[in-house]
Formats: sequence, C-alpha cells, structure tokens
Amino acid sequence: MNIPFSIYDIFGYLISGLLLLFGLDYAFNLGWILNRELGAQAWTAWVLIAYLIGHVNAAWASWCIEKMIVGKTLGYPTKNLFSEKKAKGFSHYREPLDKNLASGIKKKFSQMTKTEFDLKGHYPFLFCYHQVKDRCPNAYARIGIFLNLYGFTRNLSFALTTLGLVFVASALITKNLGNLGIGISAFVGAMTFFYRYLKFFRLHAVEVFTSFLTSVDLDSNPLT
Repeated sequence: MNIPFSIYDIFGYLISGLLLLFGLDYAFNLGWILNRELGAQAWTAWVLIAYLIGHVNAAWASWCIEKMIVGKTLGYPTKNLFSEKKAKGFSHYREPLDKNLASGIKKKFSQMTKTEFDLKGHYPFLFCYHQVKDRCPNAYARIGIFLNLYGFTRNLSFALTTLGLVFVASALITKNLGNLGIGISAFVGAMTFFYRYLKFFRLHAVEVFTSFLTSVDLDSNPLT
C-alpha cells in the first residue's frame, strides 16, 4: 500500500501546523486540544487541520521570506554565488563561489546552451538543475536533501515569527508576562531557523552548480 504522504509532508507542513495550533490554543486558553480528553476521531481531525494550516503557513513563508526578504533584499543564491565581489551583511549566505569554479560553470553553461550566463533570470539555475536531475541521480538525491531542509527551516521560521506575534498579543490582552517571555523566545527561534534556512538555501544552489560542472557530460546536452 502506497502512503500518499512524504517525509516532507511531516516536517514541512505538519510540524509547523501543529506548532501554530498548539501555540494559539495555549496563548489564549481556547481549550481546543490542551487539557482535554480527545478520541481518535478528534485527533485525526486536528491533525488534518494542522496539516492544512501548515500548507497555508508554507505559502506565506514562501512569499514573505523567500520572495520579499531574500529575493528583493539579500538576493537569490545564483546571483550571490556568481557575484564579482562579496556583499556586506549576511556574508555566510552571500559569499561568492571561487572565481575559477564560477568561471568553469559559466563556460560549460555557455557551451551547452549557446547563450550567455545571465544572472537576471532563473534560466541558468533551472537548466543546470534539470541537467543534474536527468543525468546524475546521486547528486540529485543530495540536492533533494538540501531542498527539504531549507523548506523545513523556512516554514518553521515563519511559524515561530507568527507565534511570537500571537504570544505578544496574548500578553498584552491577558496581562500575562509569561506569554511575553514565550513570544520573545519564539522570535529568537525564528531568527535561528532563518539563518539555518539561508545556509541550506545556499548549499542547495551550490550543489546544483558544482554537480553540473563535475558530473554532467558535456556531450550529453540535448540542445546540440
């Protein structure tokens, strides 16, 4: 029997959804799950609700963190990896590749596509990614690990940010200073996982480009 869920469904969606659900229940003493006797059907329903909440959280995390913060401020990995100089701020994420390595990747890309390596779009990354996917199963498996890790840490960072706001609001409404401390802890956790997200997001791109250079046969290009 094939299970219609992957390990990413658990770590990417369900965990963040459960975290938000339990956090909201605790912060405002809603009595949904905590301090209640729940049967199997009720638990199943709440797990499904948490899974759906996790998907909503992932959608907003993708837009807020990946598109707005990273895309418009820190830059996507491809742009940073092939930059001429190291940018200031978040240097661990924005560090360029070694010049010889970057030059080799650009040269091979140009030979295979007959086009320049243009950093303005996503074509270079997508081309290299699919070349590795189709021709290097071992490298593609490693890339999948980094994909799951950066998705998980991004979603968890956004969920913890949301929880931080929830507990701060709860502290102001209920005058419970303990909730304020939980909210601050949630913000610290969110920043920690944001840094982890940046690390894995960069490593994902590094693995794609280095695998393309070292593992894809130049003669196997389907465009020639």
